[in-house]
Amino acid sequence: SKVRFRPVETVIEEISRYNLHNIAFHADTATMNKKWIYDFCDAVDKLPFKVRIVTNSRVDTVDQDMLNRMKASSFWMICYGVESGNDEVLRMNKKEATVEQARQAVKMSKKAGLKIWTYMMLGMYGDTEKTMNQTIDLACEFNADIVNFAISAPYPSTEFGKIAIENNWLVDKRWEAMDQNYSSIVDQPNCSHELVLKMQKKAYLK
Repeated sequence: SKVRFRPVETVIEEISRYNLHNIAFHADTATMNKKWIYDFCDAVDKLPFKVRIVTNSRVDTVDQDMLNRMKASSFWMICYGVESGNDEVLRMNKKEATVEQARQAVKMSKKAGLKIWTYMMLGMYGDTEKTMNQTIDLACEFNADIVNFAISAPYPSTEFGKIAIENNWLVDKRWEAMDQNYSSIVDQPNCSHELVLKMQKKAYLK
């Protein structure tokens, strides 16, 4: 429930010590703290060698000025967890960002000259064939450099996991079946696990 950020100077020290030139910030939301991003860009620009960075982000945490600063420094790609193309599905899954915020974030990122990677989800709580088609259409609209269509997994103790268990929606309870890339194990109303796999294939082909 708490976001922790390493001091900028320790990150810079680590980059220098190991002579790192290509870096992935695999934080859930590296752009949550705008001051940290600006301070980091100022510091990394002073390194005696060029660094290239790809980072995860969230669509409701960016603005044009920050994206421009990131691109001018060392960032070349930004990865957004867009997830769904339907606002009601996002709301049902307690996601704070909206479809329109995703559109604006992608638009601003492209304007800044950043490459885009979007993470989309199929088979989320409340999904139907219609809402999954909206997710696919949104991904095509973005025309991102990379897109990933994951399958929503009902991990134990997560909200989706609890709902799936309470409603007896799980068709496979094995740990190895909970794979967001290949496995669909939830039969919810209007969204069978077979339909989710079909829509994932459709998404990648489209």
